[in-house]
Amino acid sequence: MGVRDELSNVDINYLSLDPKRNAVVTTKNYNNLFPSVYLSYEFAKDNQLLLNYTRRIDRPRSFFMIPNPNYSDNQNIFDGNIDLNPSYVDSFEFGYSISKKKFTLNPTLYYRHQTDDTKMLVYNILATDDNGDIIDPKRIESHTKPINLGTDDRLWFRF
Repeated sequence: MGVRDELSNVDINYLSLDPKRNAVVTTKNYNNLFPSVYLSYEFAKDNQLLLNYTRRIDRPRSFFMIPNPNYSDNQNIFDGNIDLNPSYVDSFEFGYSISKKKFTLNPTLYYRHQTDDTKMLVYNILATDDNGDIIDPKRIESHTKPINLGTDDRLWFRF
């Protein structure tokens, strides 16, 4: 068993080169506990019951948070999200281990629950000039932006 306490302070001070956009100055503070529990019980020689739990953090990549559009591909523009938060993962594992001389069987059931899961939002907008006027009504720009979107639950069995 173990537990880790993690304190994160993220200071964001974004100054845009675009004079029409205001500076973004904000701070995000996270203080979280991350426990780990690994339990096993041996019923008989070479027969074990296993139970594990861990909590983890999945931080967004730094370039996901940069709010300037990336035009390296003018067909698909990447927009960062300065409001992106980390996601948290709770993992559970329940297994049984049977060992014999030449082989081991380890059927295991896994369950994973993730909150504030980061997904890519893809949306289309009409191309505009600096004044906001539509350049060509047939020209549509595709944008991709990371957002925190709900939860992700996964259950699987391995034999």
